[in-house]
Amino acid sequence: MAATVRTASADTLDGVHLRSLLPALVAAVTLPLFPSTSTTPAAAATHPTEDDSPLRLTLTSMTPSSLPSNGPVRLRGTVTNTTDETWSAVNVYPFASWNGVEPTVITSRAQLAAEHERDPDEAVGERYTDTENFRTIRELEPGETASYTATISADDVRAVTQAGVYWVGVHAMGESASVPRDGYADGRARTFIPLVPTGTAPVPTTLVAPIREEISNAPDGSIDDVRGWTGQLSDDGRMAQLLAFGKAASVPVTWLVDPAVPQAVERLAAGNPSRALDPTDGAGPDGEPSGSSSPSQSEDPSADASPSEDADAGESSPEPTAAERRAADAARSWLDGAGSMLAGNELLLLPFGDVDVNATAARDPEWYLRARERSGSLLETWQLPGTPAIGSPGGLLSGEAIAAAPEGTTVLVSNAAFENPATVPVNVTLNGRQVVVTDPALAQGGPGPDDPMGPVALRQQLLAAVALQALSGEPEPVVAPLPAGGVSAAGGGSPSEFFEGLDAPWLTPTTLASLTNRISTVVPDDRFRVEAEDLRTLPPANLAAARQLEETGAQLGRVLFRNDAVAEEVGDQALAATSYAAAGTPVLSRIAVDRSQDYLRGQLASIRMEPPLPVTLSSKSGGDFGVTLINDLDQPVEVRLVARSDGEVEIRTPGVIRLQPGARTTVTPRASTDVLGLHKTRLQVTDVAGNPLGASAIVEVRATQVSRVIWVVIAVGLVLLFSAILLRIYRRAKEALK
Repeated sequence: MAATVRTASADTLDGVHLRSLLPALVAAVTLPLFPSTSTTPAAAATHPTEDDSPLRLTLTSMTPSSLPSNGPVRLRGTVTNTTDETWSAVNVYPFASWNGVEPTVITSRAQLAAEHERDPDEAVGERYTDTENFRTIRELEPGETASYTATISADDVRAVTQAGVYWVGVHAMGESASVPRDGYADGRARTFIPLVPTGTAPVPTTLVAPIREEISNAPDGSIDDVRGWTGQLSDDGRMAQLLAFGKAASVPVTWLVDPAVPQAVERLAAGNPSRALDPTDGAGPDGEPSGSSSPSQSEDPSADASPSEDADAGESSPEPTAAERRAADAARSWLDGAGSMLAGNELLLLPFGDVDVNATAARDPEWYLRARERSGSLLETWQLPGTPAIGSPGGLLSGEAIAAAPEGTTVLVSNAAFENPATVPVNVTLNGRQVVVTDPALAQGGPGPDDPMGPVALRQQLLAAVALQALSGEPEPVVAPLPAGGVSAAGGGSPSEFFEGLDAPWLTPTTLASLTNRISTVVPDDRFRVEAEDLRTLPPANLAAARQLEETGAQLGRVLFRNDAVAEEVGDQALAATSYAAAGTPVLSRIAVDRSQDYLRGQLASIRMEPPLPVTLSSKSGGDFGVTLINDLDQPVEVRLVARSDGEVEIRTPGVIRLQPGARTTVTPRASTDVLGLHKTRLQVTDVAGNPLGASAIVEVRATQVSRVIWVVIAVGLVLLFSAILLRIYRRAKEALK
């Protein structure tokens, strides 16, 4: 066995390393990469996402991934000088928790969870310092990175005999002008490695990879934060990492997909057009067939825009900006890759927009069902079949959310929702509903301090959890949700490294469908311990605002009678505004919804009317008066004119009124009343269902009996006239007789 030299603890604090506390403090107040909507122990667990040591170590490869019966363990990675001075004689030593006076072995899931949260500065093992074990790097300039290989010899590996999970990793020690060589580690990286005896029964294991992303729309309906989406879809962005992870998969992966995400990416690929108000019935604004296509139908947004054939438009579409072209290119590339990657894999479809089921099930069940229906039975972008499913990012669902799921929905709930999580079967029946119990160990990433989402960190975290399950005596299958960002490439690791180490004989990768066919175990209600305070749900005001936005979109759809897409488009935006991600940023989400609401109301207010002149009625039969309606939109609309009176005046308005783009139309309502005097009546422009659009005016109606007076005067005048005539005739006749 190689000799070991006991040195000062690599995890002891000294003045040089106080700054290593900063990442832990930052992580304590920020969300993990796998978004959480709960405060469960698993979801609340934090770990450093960035190592602030002067020598930053990464683990990009570890072979084998579990302790072998014979042979060494090799750890490879990089060491980077993060300081402004040169470091020299940098030694990278391997260490292990079985190497020391008090060997540490992890034998339970509870112990694994506790060890995962160990401070990176705590000692978890001793270094191997024989020359054949470590690599010396003569010099590292500021910012320079070098690779290393550290080896734990076969003799040292054979010293491990107790089954369980152990710590393993590397320490870097060097010196600089301001930091002398001492017994403290100047950089560290660590992970878990299991030892499982030959012949142990394999554990069926399902990997669940989520495709869920916050979707926010600009007021005009385009996707907001184009730069952010471009970053996520390209290079090392979160969605690009998910794509690379799926392409590298050599085992089955079950994908949990929000159908709103590929729809949003498809919109970016089309040039991120604004909400189209153009007719969708094949006719132009004037009702004639149109030969031009809307921006959303363009297959190549980077191509030169051609002038519209609509004579009223008179101008061509603007050239896409460089940022829009980059976004479109990244989106098209992602869509092509994701479509081929998902083909043949098991797909679970979330409610459209990743709607916060915990909030909607309690406050507006119909909203959840609408999102469920909108998801449909396939992903339209790729024409792939999927199974309806619900599951929160943090893994917790309320009892109401579970009960609201229609039959046939796959319900995913974290084992943290139950009393004694380690003993909960993978298939349970809760309140009469079948539930799939997931294990959140993988979603929280590796233990750090190096990148917890790196391929080695994630893989070893999964293997540790499955190994302890296999050693438990009565192993249950493991359903492991991955972080939302998949495998990180920040440390230089490859996603393929994650899968290359999953060939352990005690782990059998499988699909979720193969696990849900197992016999379900009835779990007593009192073991389900999710309370309202455990959930961070969407505020009622946000849900109400989204409802109002959907209603306004539906109203705009009724007004634009030749466009049957705008209502659905606004409805999709409203659904996405009630997502789990929106619950994490409710104020910002509400602001975005309110801005869109104001924008849509402004468009509806573009249909207006000129205040009519006062109306005087001189007969009981009433009279007509003129009202001018104006359509300032570029599309034909269909409206009504509705009178809201006190009941003493009846105003008969025309039926459905159609206005061409930019048109002014005068209509002639008819007013009548039996009550003398001045009456004020409000006229409103509404949609065909009678819902006000915003434009209104007061019309004054004055009713008099002036017609009766005239007839009386005329009658009296006629009587006097005829009387005078008769009197004159009488007098003349009398004089003639004399």
